[in-house]
Amino acid sequence: MSNIIFRGIESWYLNLKLTLDLTAEICAIIYIFVLVLIKVPNIYYFTGFIALFVIIILFFSK
Repeated sequence: MSNIIFRGIESWYLNLKLTLDLTAEICAIIYIFVLVLIKVPNIYYFTGFIALFVIIILFFSK
């Protein structure tokens, strides 16, 4: 019985952690994109920054 309760708590905790991680990641991405858009005058640098950012996220998500 306690094993079922423990699994339920663990599942709830992992779902909450995933939700908080995704929210923090989305906020960070929006903040960085806005900051880079304001600071970088050239669109080519901005495109390169986006590509680098996506590659880093894909690398760390595995």
